[in-house]
Amino acid sequence: SGGYSEINRKVSASIQARTLPAMAVGYQSMTVEYVLAGAVTELDTFISDPAIGLSSADLADFFPAFIETNRYPDFGGKMYSFPFCKSVLMMYFNKRVLQEAGISAPPATWAEFLEQCRQIKAKTGKFAYAANIDASTIVGMIFSMGSDVVDGRTTLFDSPAALEVFELLETLAKEQLAYHIPPESYDDRDAFAQDRIAFVFRSSSHRAYVDRLMENARDRWGMARIPQKDPANPRTVLYGPNISIFKVPEEQQRRAWEFVRYFTSRDVTVRWALGTGY
Repeated sequence: SGGYSEINRKVSASIQARTLPAMAVGYQSMTVEYVLAGAVTELDTFISDPAIGLSSADLADFFPAFIETNRYPDFGGKMYSFPFCKSVLMMYFNKRVLQEAGISAPPATWAEFLEQCRQIKAKTGKFAYAANIDASTIVGMIFSMGSDVVDGRTTLFDSPAALEVFELLETLAKEQLAYHIPPESYDDRDAFAQDRIAFVFRSSSHRAYVDRLMENARDRWGMARIPQKDPANPRTVLYGPNISIFKVPEEQQRRAWEFVRYFTSRDVTVRWALGTGY
């Protein structure tokens, strides 16, 4: 087993040893390393190939941001990776706990979220939120408050929107409306399934796990976009790696691309999304 970092280490070792894999998943920062090493092939040629490429209709089926984030401005805007496993930060809400607190619908704004957390605590005595605070969650919350996190090479973690996020988390902690779960654990999902909390913020890829924990009873829980400062302009964070094809013999590259085209096709994507939440 292993995660994306382990894959990155193995690919880097294979580049040094000149024993490249045909393809591998990874984040954009990893792909940049491979491009600088001269190890990956650009995919524009495959995409435009009349025999094995993608039609304009095929490309239109992808969210534009998925495609654009796989073009690399520092390398001529070429596609050195292709969107593969994508998910977004979501809010999971426990309908039983909300009903116990007299709440009929999940919050749409962060102000409503704080109000509901207080109501849950007052009416049920339960924590409202088990916080899995990682970098992506914070970034998603800052986005939803209306700010970016970087401007060129300048970080914006002291922006008014970012400070609002940190102040909200401080309030949740001080008023004992939320607690922090151990890092790299899934204690929040367990507490959610046991009706001990109302809210979990996790990737949409957790949907299948939550559904099993909730015994496939959709009357017990639901999913919604994370609260927003301005619901008319919603924002969240995008997760997930892409796939790159390496400079192996041309026939291997072609076969690798044909797999990518198949796996990201409409019908397979529907099956993949329903089964995983990606």
